[in-house]
Amino acid sequence: MAAQVGRILGFQTRLEVLDFLAKNEVAWVDYSPADAERERNLLRGKN
Repeated sequence: MAAQVGRILGFQTRLEVLDFLAKNEVAWVDYSPADAERERNLLRGKN
């Protein structure tokens, strides 16, 4: 996704795209509720 956005907006690097998205409060990560639950469990020490 970052590459497509970068081409459309004329950015040269992926970091420029990510910086732009962050500054504009755009959620750019494809992150499912299952992914969030898995990470919560990992952080709590529950595998």
